[in-house]
Amino acid sequence: MTWQYFNRLPQQQQHKQLLSNGTYVADHKTDGIEALLFKLNNFFVEVCFPCEGDEVLYTRQYKDASQLEPYWQMAQTTRSMA
Repeated sequence: MTWQYFNRLPQQQQHKQLLSNGTYVADHKTDGIEALLFKLNNFFVEVCFPCEGDEVLYTRQYKDASQLEPYWQMAQTTRSMA
């Protein structure tokens, strides 16, 4: 599945693809929002929802891992605490 094809799918189909074919990578919480990061083929998808709920607020797709700054910062912080 390509990034372009994934973007054209309805949100429910996108979620189904993530659960069926995506690989969980990481998560982070900020300002009452929890974000889960998945890798799907050659791109990443972030799914965001309120910490106190399970309804998806929005998703974001990233073609390049360099765009995933919050996750890299979290990984560096976790490593420095170990």
